[in-house]
Amino acid sequence: MLEDVPSGLFEQTYPKVYRKLLSGGKYAVMSVRPQGKELGEQIMAAWPRLLKWLEESKYMWGTNQYLEEHLGFSPEDDHIGGVDLYISIAEDKEKLINQVVQQTKIDETLVVFREEGIDFSEINCRSWNRAITWAQNAGLDSSQCTIYQYNHGYRKTEVLFNVVMIKVPKGFTVLQPKNNEYTIETLNGEFAVLPATWGEEEAIAWSTLAKWCQKNKIKKTMAGRVRT
Repeated sequence: MLEDVPSGLFEQTYPKVYRKLLSGGKYAVMSVRPQGKELGEQIMAAWPRLLKWLEESKYMWGTNQYLEEHLGFSPEDDHIGGVDLYISIAEDKEKLINQVVQQTKIDETLVVFREEGIDFSEINCRSWNRAITWAQNAGLDSSQCTIYQYNHGYRKTEVLFNVVMIKVPKGFTVLQPKNNEYTIETLNGEFAVLPATWGEEEAIAWSTLAKWCQKNKIKKTMAGRVRT
């Protein structure tokens, strides 16, 4: 907030006028120009159109103040110009991610490492350690492998589980397991795929996938990650 504008500047017509410093940012702007109708009616009709654009765009409401910029005044202070409408916008990660959901079919033979228990951190470490140790001992090149993972998710259950699955390169022979070291299973079905990075974006991606399935009336039967 800056100091009040000196009242004498406006010949004391607007004693309550003051200056305010607005933070910068990205705005969507719609221009409204006089077209024979009462300008106020045009402004009232323009705001819903701008909000509809926002809903269908890749943006969401930003954190800055929305504005109306009134353009053109006569010496008598009559408004003779148009109006520009401003809304603060920010990129909506969920909308952006939703645009790249793909469908794919998977039919692959995998080496599977499953652990169960009551401490997820512990079983997560055990399953990954078993998978990585086996891959190293088998002499696998990680750049030629695909690794899938899934777990109990958000289901309430006393016994938790985590599963790590490795797709080996073509031509690689997987020996029959000894002492339940692993199992050999087939992953087959249609999947919705959404690329995401680890962390906050992954959480948004999961939410987006769930909404995508709901919107397309698709029943979820299995959910997991592919590590690349």
